[in-house]
Amino acid sequence: AGYETMVPEETPPEATESPLYEEIVKTIFQKDAGLVTETDLARIKYIRIHTGSASTLVEYSFESPYEENPETYAPVQLTLPPLSWDSRDLARFTGLQKIDAREEHISQIPFDSFNDLKGILLSGVSPAEAAELLPAPEAILELSLEHPADLEGIGAFVNLERLTLKDIESPDLKQLVPLKKLACLTI
Repeated sequence: AGYETMVPEETPPEATESPLYEEIVKTIFQKDAGLVTETDLARIKYIRIHTGSASTLVEYSFESPYEENPETYAPVQLTLPPLSWDSRDLARFTGLQKIDAREEHISQIPFDSFNDLKGILLSGVSPAEAAELLPAPEAILELSLEHPADLEGIGAFVNLERLTLKDIESPDLKQLVPLKKLACLTI
């Protein structure tokens, strides 16, 4: 009696980045990933990560793909070793305007981390599912969907200028009529 058991306060585990994230950041910025600041990471406007068995292809750009001269836009390509990647690491790149997430675990990507997102490439989701993932589908100017079941929910992307649909069977194109700013459609 009289003894109280003190339970130490639990601290959440430190967020650790995947080995591929560390290699990407080290290669892009030419310094250890731990020395790269949030401001540095926010300068990256576009990223695509394609992991293969022999290597990983990374495309990135510090330039916006939505500037006045899209013909001069050319992302840098890196070939890196095939290291472990965690889709949640994308949240560190807070300045992204365009993400190629076709090979990502989209349920793990915190899309609300990207305040200036204007373009997204996804696979295996419908427009309605894409709109649910994104905090502001009305901000999206470019949408590319591979294997969407249908076009339900496309109206949520009211400012869409470019739409790419791959491997869609018999799309109901009448659903695109409300998209008044749509200038480019690729099927």
